[in-house]
Amino acid sequence: MNSTICYCNFCNNRVRPLAADVSKTDPNAASRLRSCFTLILNYYFDRNTGNYTWVYYLGKERSGTFSGQFNCIGGSPDPCDGGCMRRNACRETLEEAKIDCEALIARGQSLNNFDNSPIFFVNGTVFTVIVLKGITRGRLNSEIAKCNANRNLHWSYREMECIEAFKLSDSSPLSGNVQGPVSAFASRTISTFHRHAKHHLRTALMSAGHTQAARDL
Repeated sequence: MNSTICYCNFCNNRVRPLAADVSKTDPNAASRLRSCFTLILNYYFDRNTGNYTWVYYLGKERSGTFSGQFNCIGGSPDPCDGGCMRRNACRETLEEAKIDCEALIARGQSLNNFDNSPIFFVNGTVFTVIVLKGITRGRLNSEIAKCNANRNLHWSYREMECIEAFKLSDSSPLSGNVQGPVSAFASRTISTFHRHAKHHLRTALMSAGHTQAARDL
């Protein structure tokens, strides 16, 4: 097991067992455990149709391997995370997407939390799934634009050009003017979510009383 991971409730009771389970079929999985990403979902009300639909958010990378592509939110651990995968995910989500998961959960702007969030494993990366409400792309992209214009900010706050929403049902963009492809890593992540995590999220939502959202998932 990766000895650098801390022993908080999330890391010790959720991430370690997941890595151990994955290691049954992939003996090197635990040693490759290197980062934690957040799959941000939104149960979105579409004013055009009058219906709710499930979407996920991806950020358009400004540089690096996935430059110009829409990719998942997250990244490698930082010393300030103290070896905690939860802190890793929250910090990266705040830096890249301007979403403060912990604050939104505390204010009730989430349909789940880190204790009942399904987690899954993709190529050495742990994904935790957080369902937000009351978050608009317009507000997020406004904050991203402000950060990108401020050259005094660390690059970690200026990595994304924008955030876009994609339908969970078929991965089509919610908006018709999305410029740029979805990365292969993001596509693989969504496929893995459907196979290994969606039913866990549905159960968690049902238990929390979000019956219609769970049925629509």
